[in-house]
Amino acid sequence: MTAALRRLLLDSYAAALHAVDPYRLTAAAIVRDGGRLELGGVPVRPHARLFVVALGKAAGRMAAAAAEALGDLMADCVVVTDTGVSVPPGCTLFVAGHPLPDASSLAAGDSILRLAGRAGAGDVVLVLLSGGGSALAESLPDSLRLDDLVTVTRVLVGSPIPIGEVNAVRRGFSRLKGGGLLAASAPARVVTLAISDVPVDSPEDIASGPTVVTGFAAREALAVLERHGLTPAVPSAVIAHLRSAEPVPTPAASGVLRVLADARTAGRAAAAQLSGAGYSVPPIGILGGVAGAAGRETGRAARRAAPGEAWVGCGETVVQVGGDGAGGRNTEAALNAAQAIDGSDGIAMLFGATDGVDGTSSSRGAIVDGGTIGRGSSAGLDPAGALARSDSGTFLAASGDLIPGGPTGTNVGDVWAWARSR
Repeated sequence: MTAALRRLLLDSYAAALHAVDPYRLTAAAIVRDGGRLELGGVPVRPHARLFVVALGKAAGRMAAAAAEALGDLMADCVVVTDTGVSVPPGCTLFVAGHPLPDASSLAAGDSILRLAGRAGAGDVVLVLLSGGGSALAESLPDSLRLDDLVTVTRVLVGSPIPIGEVNAVRRGFSRLKGGGLLAASAPARVVTLAISDVPVDSPEDIASGPTVVTGFAAREALAVLERHGLTPAVPSAVIAHLRSAEPVPTPAASGVLRVLADARTAGRAAAAQLSGAGYSVPPIGILGGVAGAAGRETGRAARRAAPGEAWVGCGETVVQVGGDGAGGRNTEAALNAAQAIDGSDGIAMLFGATDGVDGTSSSRGAIVDGGTIGRGSSAGLDPAGALARSDSGTFLAASGDLIPGGPTGTNVGDVWAWARSR
């Protein structure tokens, strides 16, 4: 019975990934028919030069679809992602660091701004944006260095603050984010097609909004750091820059942004798979908060459920790292949930990363049931100790519950789902 539930949940996860396939979504958004060209429904002069920037974990597949659709209209192209991918002829590839930026991130950011600067009046800068872009590309003011960027990023991603506030800090000292790419593209027109990893309508948080103007970013960044007591941990050069920065004028370039898919797209596809199998599924839940607490509460909800009920949530939680073990948001939530349903029959729960990379767990997440804790304990492991060491991935590997795989080439956050047998 539980084995069938696990298979059903894995099918729902596969349906979620298919729904947010970057190649298919991008190809559908670019229409070139005779003398007509539309990008995300935006009419474009059919003979305009197009400069393409693809940034994020879905960049490779988005760029491939765009190159095939645009053909000779593509004047230049930069692709920035976190894994080695095959890129179309004429595209420059940068494989950069994630979650911590590296030297390639800076090289990529500067290259993107140079490309945008080449676009003139009548040209179009097509930005293909997806989750993960915040770390993958950056361009810094002269007063800051890579070490400053890495340190502040490590502080931010190691703190349990919402992703929106993390990105607000990133925008505060960036030449690329918070509309920096939009400004660099003037006087060209900018069209952004995005696959969003944020669960609500906040386009400024997709890769920290390189084509979205967000106001006085430095002041907002300082407010976030002070509110969470993080100022002492951030390099003094970063704080000095934020305190001395002037408001950025509104860019002269015009921009349009279209979201092709987001976490809810994936969640709805997973829910449809469960409904099609005869399960009752309520409206999609939005994930947030700390992974461990959210996992425990999700496990308690599954334990209270009636036979034939299921649930799907999408979005992203945060993890307070407490050790150097193997784990991520999804394995942390999964192990907490497994404790909540320990010993229960007929319940299975899936916690999956749509990008296929769950922290340091070497998995896409985990799928647990009422026997998970027993299986891991029989292997000599302690769930409480594993959680204390941020080592949930090791426990779930021993219990046989990790979801194997690797990078999927897309990214809309996480999908969680559970079902109770009928």
